[in-house]
Amino acid sequence: MNYFINLSTHNHRYWGKRQIEEALKYGEIIDVFPTEITLDMSNSDIIFQATKTVNKILKKYQSDENEVSVMIQANYVYSFHVVSLLKEKGIRCLAAHGVRCERDYNPSENITMTEKKFEFVKFIEY
Repeated sequence: MNYFINLSTHNHRYWGKRQIEEALKYGEIIDVFPTEITLDMSNSDIIFQATKTVNKILKKYQSDENEVSVMIQANYVYSFHVVSLLKEKGIRCLAAHGVRCERDYNPSENITMTEKKFEFVKFIEY
């Protein structure tokens, strides 16, 4: 069985049709939410969490019969360590590549809101 691990805070059920179709070319889509990286975490804490995430993915999905691809979209430092560890194990690491649009607006005097839109183009390898 082939797996496409979506390691992001964006559940694939909310992706557009094209992104889902492209992900399915790699395998069954599995959502794995990254560890929340808080401001009080040290670099060592982040590396520990990245290692824990990678071990969880490998234990559950990697085998001689399975091909695993992982899309990583998370905190930059966490993502760097996850990608590094996965690539050491020969796991394909991907990022969603597309056009991102943002618009700021003020619904009231003391509030600024940001509306974000992402238009998927393709997956690219790390």
